[in-house]
Amino acid sequence: MKRSTYIYAFLMLLFLIIFGSFSCESHAGEENDAFENMQTDKLKTGDSASVTAEIIPEPQNIKREDKIKILDEWSQFKSDIEKKISANENGIDEIKAIPFLSKDSFKDVTKLETDNFDLRIQMHKYNDLDTSKLAKFKTKLMREVDDIKFEIELLKIKSRDEVSSNTVSN
Repeated sequence: MKRSTYIYAFLMLLFLIIFGSFSCESHAGEENDAFENMQTDKLKTGDSASVTAEIIPEPQNIKREDKIKILDEWSQFKSDIEKKISANENGIDEIKAIPFLSKDSFKDVTKLETDNFDLRIQMHKYNDLDTSKLAKFKTKLMREVDDIKFEIELLKIKSRDEVSSNTVSN
């Protein structure tokens, strides 16, 4: 019986040594490969539940490019409108420089000056870069600046006529 116990113990020890030597191998590389293989398989099959890090930044880059394009257009528009507002200010200054300006004309010039200044403030305060809202705002602002320019030209003509009629009658 002693001999069978030794044989039994020897076989158990041999079994543990053989089993232990196979199970002690490192499986870290296989896990990484398995994860990558799983991601590749899911992308090939079109499974949208598995999204890799390379796919996520792409839409953000497109949004940034669109935003940069919108900001460039907005900056260009702001500089164009700023030039027109400055031209309107110069026209207002010309009208104010006309000697013997009537009270009504002076009130009209003051109102135009205030409206022109308000447009500049609206332009600088505007910060919504939604394309549809921005297009509407641009159209509105452009129309108002052009309206003020037209009114300034009419007021110049009216003021010159008033001054010339006052000098002729005196």
